[in-house]
Amino acid sequence: MDLLLAGLIGVCEEVFPGRLRAAYLTGSYADGSAIASSDLDLVVVFRGELEPNEAGRLAALSEYCDGISTLQLNLYPIGEGTLFRLGDVTVKLAGLHIWGENLRPAIPLPPLPDYRREMMHRPLLLLQALRHTHEPLIYPLALPNPAGRFHGYDRPAVRRAGPHQARTRELVTCIHWIATALLARTGVYAGTRRQCLALYRQHLGDEWATLIEDAGRLCRDLWRYSLPTAPADRDQLRALCRRALEFENHFLSHYRTFLLDELALGSVRDQLVATQRLGQVLFPDPAVADALRRGTAAPDRAIRGAAAESLRRLAPLLAPPRATA
Repeated sequence: MDLLLAGLIGVCEEVFPGRLRAAYLTGSYADGSAIASSDLDLVVVFRGELEPNEAGRLAALSEYCDGISTLQLNLYPIGEGTLFRLGDVTVKLAGLHIWGENLRPAIPLPPLPDYRREMMHRPLLLLQALRHTHEPLIYPLALPNPAGRFHGYDRPAVRRAGPHQARTRELVTCIHWIATALLARTGVYAGTRRQCLALYRQHLGDEWATLIEDAGRLCRDLWRYSLPTAPADRDQLRALCRRALEFENHFLSHYRTFLLDELALGSVRDQLVATQRLGQVLFPDPAVADALRRGTAAPDRAIRGAAAESLRRLAPLLAPPRATA
């Protein structure tokens, strides 16, 4: 691992001479909990601000290195100006400094409202990915594939060969993202999965804490993100998948309230994002429809257009059933 990281940093220095200031390992390799199929996540801090083409070039470099590595590699670029201005929870609370200057003491945590907003929006992307769709989701969600052996949660959004083929990693990630979002909604920062579970038990302590713990203990630690073969274990995974669906819908009920609050109290930009999200996940209830109708008369043109589009998508779910002869 040390050789791999040294090679990655060396390649980055060659591609971006004089531009790098620091590098931080995050995730399971940073806290010593990695398994064979864990991702390797590396945050690369650039001097000043990122130049227009640097993020794209690092993404291409990441894809190339990922293709020749036995590990899934994720390289995340950030300019030091942005890092010091906006902060970063993962680097601040859980980043392992491995190269360059250690900037962690000077890195702030992001303002709580911004962090809460980012975390509440994040799970929606993975909920769509788990269902392999870009179409709007409908609340309450159904299982990705009710007839599947593991209800569709064993079908990764991105298929990889060899050790990268971790069949339940996205299921665990989704549960973790939802838990992190619910913590953020209560005003708590979490930098790692380990921190998330401990903080969830401390600050929320509801019935979902067992699911969060079981997802990591079974899928990750026991089964190594692979599908179990023993009948009892397979039954246990199926039960966990059904419980995960309940957790997804529990989150979406909170997300609905969050989006309505954003429409009522958020900035113009936040209102626009919330309006767009209400077209990505459809809540067929009158309160949401009324909020979108009000949005069609908003002063901001972009909000009016997004509200009209989201209302168009929602309308078929609100139509009363036709009487039959």
